[in-house]
Amino acid sequence: MNSSLETNEAIAMSDMEIGAKTPGRSDVTETMSPSRDQSTGNARSAVPPVTQASSKSARAGRAPLPSRFRLNGEKMSVVVLTDISALEDYLPALEELAADALEPNLFYEPWILQPSLKAFGQDQHFFFALVFAPSVANPNAPQILCGFFPMVRERRYKGLPISVLRLWQYRYCSLCAPLIRTEHADECLKAFFKWLADPAHPSAAKCAVVELGYVPGDGPFHALLVDYFYNSARPVYVEDCHVRALFRPAETAEVYLSKAFSGRRRKEYRLQEKHLAEVGQIEYTQLKEQDDVDQWISDFLRLESSGWKGEEGSAIALQKVDQEFFREVAREGFRRGRLRMLSLNLEGRSIAQKLDFTVGRAAFSLKIAYDESYSRFSPGVLLELDNLRRLHEGRQIDWVDS
Repeated sequence: MNSSLETNEAIAMSDMEIGAKTPGRSDVTETMSPSRDQSTGNARSAVPPVTQASSKSARAGRAPLPSRFRLNGEKMSVVVLTDISALEDYLPALEELAADALEPNLFYEPWILQPSLKAFGQDQHFFFALVFAPSVANPNAPQILCGFFPMVRERRYKGLPISVLRLWQYRYCSLCAPLIRTEHADECLKAFFKWLADPAHPSAAKCAVVELGYVPGDGPFHALLVDYFYNSARPVYVEDCHVRALFRPAETAEVYLSKAFSGRRRKEYRLQEKHLAEVGQIEYTQLKEQDDVDQWISDFLRLESSGWKGEEGSAIALQKVDQEFFREVAREGFRRGRLRMLSLNLEGRSIAQKLDFTVGRAAFSLKIAYDESYSRFSPGVLLELDNLRRLHEGRQIDWVDS
């Protein structure tokens, strides 16, 4: 299992002090402070027309922007929405942007973002920054969405009475990389920071600090930030950095497992699987298009709530809002062909399940649960081992982020 870094950076708006990133797959927090501190109303009236991209492009994962959409990166503008309902007009454009994003982020795609706003965003003060660019061929045509930065404004920062603007991180969201179009990504980021630093903007956030947390610490977005910070000659610092697991396949599953585990440990897992098979018939299965997704979801919720999360009250099934969010997102992921679920069954009954969502040739591992009454057989580990074999056999996933 490869490593993945996460960092936090901070920027002061008045001096544009920004937290620096470190190598690896990381999460970053940037903090900025403007000169005044006032809240603003919804800027929906200032919204320019947007172009609706084809749903086929969105489903493709990372389809390139059609050449007829050549953009003028020097004339980008920023529109800010503070009303959740105002985002509905932009859902088709957000779908297309997510398909052509510099850094894929499942958690900001509309089909997950919208349910998260409904479930967890009611008491938040949002600033949704949308960056647009006109077409070179037809400047009067509807502008193209090039960037999406969902931000939340809070009154206090680290216990101090200082206003802060943060990237929206909701429950179950483990990555906050903004959606930035691959083409003209540099101009898009510059336009975003220009808005942050402009107190005269009609929808200025007017905050003391901007924090960009849980963004990648390596890859294209990381490189984009580093270049911007260097070229803008602004002081930068990293507030926090941590590593998380990242899977990339080896030549074969056996090669991968031999590097990840000792021979003794692999033998132990084979014995556990053998002993479990002595209890009853075991079967590894994967959710298929013709399967009952609601039954799979219910089985997962049952497994999770039967263990320590149920005892502590943190299981999804025990919270109505969380369960509704989980079911809605899982069903929509299944409808889109983006939900990937595996199960280890004993005598036809699931004793372990895991759930991933795919983004093109990548995947995000969200949840795993198992029946703790079978813990001596390590059913969760056995299911993960089956998952590793499937990933190597199918060769349809280049990496899985934890």
